[in-house]
Amino acid sequence: LVQALKDYEKQGNSAVNAIYGYDDNATEIKLLKQKWSDVMTDPSKIVDWKDNNETDQNTSIDPNNLTTEQATDLSNFVATIINQMRSSLGINNDVGDILVSKGSVQLALTVAKNTFNDKWAYVDHDRKALNKSFSEFGINGGGAEDASWNSGDFFAKPTIASFKNDIFHAIQQMMFEDGDQDMGHTVSLLGLINVSNSDKPSYLGVGTNYLYDDEGNVSDVSMFHYNIVDPLSYLDDINTDTEVLKSKGMFDTVNNPYTDLASALQQAESELSDLQNQLSTAQSTLKTNQDNLATQQSALAIQENKLSDLQNQLSTAQNTLNTDNINLNSLKSSLQQAQTKLSLDQTILQQAKETLDSYTADAKAKLANLKQAQDNLAAEQDRLNDAMITLKEKQTVYNNAQNELKQAQDNQAKAQADYDNAQNELAKSQTRLASLQADLRQAQDKLVKDTETLKQAQDTLNVYTQDKAQKLANLKQAQDNLAAEQNKLSSLKNISENKKSILAEKQTALSDAQEVLKAAQDSLKAEQDKLNSLQQHLSDLQNAPKLLAEAQDRLAQAKETLAKAQADYEEAVSTLSDKQATLKEKQDALEKAQTALSQAKQVLASLQAIKDAEDKAKAQAEEKTKNTHFAQTANGKVVDSQGHIMVGYTVKGNQVFDAQGKLVGTLAQTSTTRRMANTVKQENAKVLPQTGDKPNNSTTVGAILVGLGSLLGLGALGKRKED
Repeated sequence: LVQALKDYEKQGNSAVNAIYGYDDNATEIKLLKQKWSDVMTDPSKIVDWKDNNETDQNTSIDPNNLTTEQATDLSNFVATIINQMRSSLGINNDVGDILVSKGSVQLALTVAKNTFNDKWAYVDHDRKALNKSFSEFGINGGGAEDASWNSGDFFAKPTIASFKNDIFHAIQQMMFEDGDQDMGHTVSLLGLINVSNSDKPSYLGVGTNYLYDDEGNVSDVSMFHYNIVDPLSYLDDINTDTEVLKSKGMFDTVNNPYTDLASALQQAESELSDLQNQLSTAQSTLKTNQDNLATQQSALAIQENKLSDLQNQLSTAQNTLNTDNINLNSLKSSLQQAQTKLSLDQTILQQAKETLDSYTADAKAKLANLKQAQDNLAAEQDRLNDAMITLKEKQTVYNNAQNELKQAQDNQAKAQADYDNAQNELAKSQTRLASLQADLRQAQDKLVKDTETLKQAQDTLNVYTQDKAQKLANLKQAQDNLAAEQNKLSSLKNISENKKSILAEKQTALSDAQEVLKAAQDSLKAEQDKLNSLQQHLSDLQNAPKLLAEAQDRLAQAKETLAKAQADYEEAVSTLSDKQATLKEKQDALEKAQTALSQAKQVLASLQAIKDAEDKAKAQAEEKTKNTHFAQTANGKVVDSQGHIMVGYTVKGNQVFDAQGKLVGTLAQTSTTRRMANTVKQENAKVLPQTGDKPNNSTTVGAILVGLGSLLGLGALGKRKED
């Protein structure tokens, strides 16, 4: 339909006249519009929505005195819905966008104020208020609007949330219940008259006011004004004063926070979809892995069963073989006995031969059976081997995946240990080297000193050697003296008792001489030990360069070992890093999938809780409606038990619905109260003028188009002057 309107406009025709049916030649567009109307007119497409924003729910408003901020918020809310509808249908580039400006908001507030000042009491448009308001803003060709009405509780102030709920429902009615209005509201909201100005925006404002009742008092019915200034209006050079529009701020657009929220919501939904896809993929992968594991386990069980069968067959064959061997041995024994009997008794030769033939035939059969059993055993053993190989391969594949990471971790640990050991060995070698180098320096220094000491020791040794010779001489002399004394003692033994005192003196002298001998021997041993120590120290000093070379060789080997350990460690670290990266990716994917699954479960639980609460509330409301009764007048109006006329209420069968389509009670066959009966009687007595408008008993919450321009003017100028 949109493409046909664009093509028709390019041919020099008016798309406005065509879409509103003022052009009899636009037959194709008429047919397309009818098909489109048939598709769009579907009340089942209307969905429930509730504003759960706490700030909106707690912000009370006065419909007669909306603040600029409140009106701007409602205008942005409606503009966002309209733009989303156009985008969803894919026509936003063909009809342009809806914007909210400071001027469009003030225009809607002005329309609402003038309507209230006129004490407007009708579910219809106040043409006087529209013309006056649009004229104040520089549009002299007449004004247009879409509108909806809502009956509330006069003593309960409405809130931003309740107004948004009502507006949302009304816009859906304009979209899906507008067939009896020739789709006028739907055409207006979707901007189908702007196909020739799709590069230019339209400006929207929303205002509200209370209506008056039939007695001239302010009622509890609110009227919502949706005023759209489209390009056809502000580009009309004849009927529009552009300077006034500018001065009123019509082109001073305001920021629309709902656009950002909608984009954020779309992004969140896209991310949720991605997470759900990832979750689905992860679950599919998990199921595949589980299936593969189950398949492998099943195959393993089959192989184990086959192995068990083969083992049983092997056991049976072995038992058969053992039995055949026993029988064979028995046959051999029988044959031996027959041969013995043949040699001993020729008379029973024939019988022995027959017996032998019988036993031989039986033995051949059993030997054949034994051969067949051995062949079967070999075949079963081959199959067993194949099964064992297959099982081993499966087990290897299964175990490799389990051992690969552990091997890498073990390699890392071993490499780390080797590296630490090499570091320790290097540190020890370096310490030993430093110590040896210090010892070498000390040894070299001491070598000089010890050379001098050695010389002194040698001199001392010579002195001791000379002293030793002297002491040996003294010892020899003492020994000689001892021998002489012993000789004297021996000779003196024959001396009489009076000589005993002399003997005692000689014995004392002998004891002293022995002590002198022991002291000389001890001194000689000490000097010999000191000489041995000096000689060993001299040998150590002579071997110091060799010890240094050996230490340097060990240091070089330690460095080589360290380099190899370092290379092995780096290789192990690289391998482990790759394995850990792969493992990390899989763990991250699994965690994301689990997080997405948890979030999805939480969302599902929340939705289920909301549904349960709604079902409970619905059941309670249905129970309440059974005891709430209404009556209906001859002209279709609904009257409650207090005698009030319920504006916007509709009747379907014996059920009564409010302006939002909510079931509120049942229709009584007769009036249930005196007030109800009086009101019904008064309404039935009224005579209503015939206006020619098509009645709409299904709902009075919706919108009515206002025609302000003449058909002649629309046809001549190709401009839209009515909504």
